[in-house]
Amino acid sequence: MRIEHIGKSTVKVTVSGSELERLGLRYEDLGENILSDIFLSEMIEKACPELKNRTPPEGELSIEVFPAKDTGCVFYISPKKRRSSENIRAIITAGGIKELFGICRSLTRMGVMSENSLLTGEKHCLRLVADIPKSAALPEGSVTLADDISLACIKEHGRVIIPHNALNTLLSLNFNA
Repeated sequence: MRIEHIGKSTVKVTVSGSELERLGLRYEDLGENILSDIFLSEMIEKACPELKNRTPPEGELSIEVFPAKDTGCVFYISPKKRRSSENIRAIITAGGIKELFGICRSLTRMGVMSENSLLTGEKHCLRLVADIPKSAALPEGSVTLADDISLACIKEHGRVIIPHNALNTLLSLNFNA
């Protein structure tokens, strides 16, 4: 088990396929039986003793798990964050730069100035991750809720173009196409 700290409050735990095999577990088994529950509890205790002081009063943790190439898995563990009831964490997808700037302008007209935003990009697709109002009127199909996706995971596995304050940075470019 390899433990890494990502940011102030996120821990990344990599468990190899051979480690899971020694315990009689597979990625697909996680959360499905008592053996995997015991493994998860022990892993969290080993990996996150300092997170106990940073968890909300309810002590809730956000845990995401993804398969690894060697039949192992990767966990991202962080204190569960309480968001304003008016805002949601969203992934906003745009097919190109012109569409992205249009979305940014729409968000600022709604009063959104999300400092906690980032921009990732892949071939023919740009994604802005930001906290936006639940009532935001954006193009249908362009918004995906991201409450259970941690920024650490997106930063590690996405091609990050603007890592911080992406919305304000894009608006400062004053694109008028």
